[in-house]
This record gives sequence, structure tokens and C-alpha cells, in this order.
Amino acid sequence: MIDLDTYFLGHANTMCGTSIPKWSTETGYHNVVAAGSIGINEDTAGRYIPRLLLGSFNRNIKRTYLYEMYDQGTSTTDSQSNYGLLRNNNTPKPAYTAIKNLNNLLKEPGVKFAPGVLDYSITGNTTDINKTLLQKSNKEFYLILWQEVRSWNHDTRTNIPVAWRDLTINLNTPIRRADIYKPK
Repeated sequence: MIDLDTYFLGHANTMCGTSIPKWSTETGYHNVVAAGSIGINEDTAGRYIPRLLLGSFNRNIKRTYLYEMYDQGTSTTDSQSNYGLLRNNNTPKPAYTAIKNLNNLLKEPGVKFAPGVLDYSITGNTTDINKTLLQKSNKEFYLILWQEVRSWNHDTRTNIPVAWRDLTINLNTPIRRADIYKPK
């Protein structure tokens, strides 16, 4: 998310100041992977889009608008036609499914409450590990962890394998139960 920090937020703060809420519009990735394209395949977008949304949230960007809901056409070479979360025939791409699953897991009825504190630490190889801690009105915490590393090679137009990491979450706040969710 270097571009978000250095380019978007840096320029937005220069133009608007730091006290004005920031919005990010027309952000996302296209799925044209032809020679010379800077697009990413659909599976990679399914990993990158949730990271983009969570990273924007972590940076206090008040609203993030993805571009766009549907592919504009069926071209495999026109990047403008391939930004959709859904294909032109209404079938979901992995990014759509990832967002849907994340929303279903984290949905909240919208009641106001005073959030609590989860006293925790993470140990192990935490290089490039990002996190978002959320809490629902029922007092359940959701700690979302991800590796902010590339998993797409633009030159070869292939996936870059990302190895699992062994991390330990140390909880100093007593809990009744912990569940692990792996995005699909």
C-alpha cells in the first residue's frame, strides 16, 4: 500500500490539509493480464481488494469506492472493460466473493456502543504483517491479519506463491473462545 501512503494520502493532505476527511474513489484493479498490461488476474484481485479496503480503513479513509460493480464488456485486452467485481454475465469474481464473505462475517446492526479494549501482542515473523482490530456490539473482537506482500508478477503474468507464516497471538485479555476464519 505504498502508493496509498505516499501518493494518495500525501497529495490529499497537501491539497486539503490533514483535518478534512478523505474519500477514495474509483479505486481497484483491472483483470487484463495481456502482455504489456499492469492488470492482475481475478484470483489475485480477490486477495488484494480486501487488503485495499482494510488498509483504507486503517488509514482513516472515511469512504472507499471500488471501480466498478460490473465489467463493461467481454474484451480480454481492454483494461477499462475489466474492473468489475462481477463479470459482464453477472457471475461473481473472487474479489466479489471475498468482500461478500467479509461483510457477512463482520456485519453489525449499527447500534452505538462503547468499544472495549483487547490487550494482545503478535510474535513471530511480523515483517509485512498488517492488522485491523474490530469489535461488534455483542463485545466480540475480530482481529484481521494479512501479509502485505505481492502475490502477482506483472512481468511474467503469474502468481507469486506466498508462504504461510507461523505467528502467535498473545492475549492478555481473558477470552471464552477463539475462532479462526480463512478467507475464500
